[in-house]
Amino acid sequence: MENNMDELARQLRCPSGPYAREVGDNMFQSNFNMICKAIDGLNITGNEQILEIGFGNGKHLSYLLSRAPQLSYRGVDISEAMVQEAAENNTSENTRFFLTDGSGQLDFPPETFDACFTVNTLYFWQDVPLQLAEIRRVLKPSGRFTLAFIEQEFGRRLPFTQTGFTFYGKEELSRHLRSAGFSEIDYEDFTEEVFSKDGQAGGRPFTGVTAL
Repeated sequence: MENNMDELARQLRCPSGPYAREVGDNMFQSNFNMICKAIDGLNITGNEQILEIGFGNGKHLSYLLSRAPQLSYRGVDISEAMVQEAAENNTSENTRFFLTDGSGQLDFPPETFDACFTVNTLYFWQDVPLQLAEIRRVLKPSGRFTLAFIEQEFGRRLPFTQTGFTFYGKEELSRHLRSAGFSEIDYEDFTEEVFSKDGQAGGRPFTGVTAL
């Protein structure tokens, strides 16, 4: 079981191999509500450039693109399998997907994007200060950033998070955001109903953050 949990942790960080498609679908289903909350927090208007960090299989993009007309989307992910899946699931010329090395560096010019969002990726970032600084760099001066993540104490108790996950509290995350150049930071707490593989329902607390 321990080895199975370690493998699950690795797959959640970077889906690969024969189970990548199944992992991507499971992540889409389990994270969709959180993704929608993060997108809603951006208050997107038309003709905007949107960046996402960690898009998985990209099946949520129909929701994003329905929020406003003429959106342009760019996404980066560390999983080659998910880059391929997302490209197959989204054929619009307004969407493009890029493989990244996970270092935190973003290969975009400064002040490119109006908004950026990410969901359930914070735990895996190699260098949180660098990643946030890069997000701030590629955002326009008025750019908005949202992220959603599992509440710290709840996340630490999950059996598959004992290896490869780092959870953050609001105070620590706020310090990183301010150091990266974000000055207005708002939090909203949610609890959603989720189901285990055996059909048991339970509450999952998560936090949505908006930073300007």
